[in-house]
Amino acid sequence: MAKAIAPTVARAIEKKAEEVRRLAALEQVIELDRLRDEAAALQMMIAEAVRLRSLEQPFDVKGAAVFFPILLKAEEFAGYCMVTNLAPDGMKAKVYASFSRPQPVSVHFASHELIKGTLVWSGQNEVGVRFDRGIDVARVLSSLAGKSVGIGPNRPPRLATHCLAEISDGDQCQYVEVRDISQRGAKVLTKLGRPGQKVAVQIDELDERTATVQWSRSGSTGLVFAEPLTFDDLAQFGQYARAGT
Repeated sequence: MAKAIAPTVARAIEKKAEEVRRLAALEQVIELDRLRDEAAALQMMIAEAVRLRSLEQPFDVKGAAVFFPILLKAEEFAGYCMVTNLAPDGMKAKVYASFSRPQPVSVHFASHELIKGTLVWSGQNEVGVRFDRGIDVARVLSSLAGKSVGIGPNRPPRLATHCLAEISDGDQCQYVEVRDISQRGAKVLTKLGRPGQKVAVQIDELDERTATVQWSRSGSTGLVFAEPLTFDDLAQFGQYARAGT
């Protein structure tokens, strides 16, 4: 689609530029207002051509081929994507979303690892992001594999959400609100038993799964899934959650 649009925009720019040149060559004062309007229209068309070009030309990331999910937040999207190539200055990632233009993004590799950048191109379920500052790829990958960072645990990035989940502990069943979710677990607004208790949980369109109560306090409970969610689970959940907002 983008390749079909670019020649059309180029021809329109040429036609508009010729109109501006013609008006500029006239000596009638009465044409000055029209010249101003046509020149403004030409500037807008050029800006649109620049936007389309940036979306058509991928940011060439020459880095490590990797596959791990991260949380991506942009003006038009907040959800999980799968990093497929990571370099000091940027990344490529698979994402089930479409973008209309380049835009600022924040990349959450983990709870402690946040990188700002710009989404500079998007294609068929793929995006290219240029980081605002260079990263140490080896250090980032190593930190993701660790169980702790500094004085706290190394947690996967969490997607904030507002949806319902059905939780059963064998004796009773209740519907609760989910406040955030990650590959490994979720935070729900309810007080459940004791840490270590096993429950069955079904969140929106996700399949029912076994979880363990990690903590429960102040009307909230942290659940750890027995089997982590896959990237496709997270991506599909993100699409469903956005559609419901």
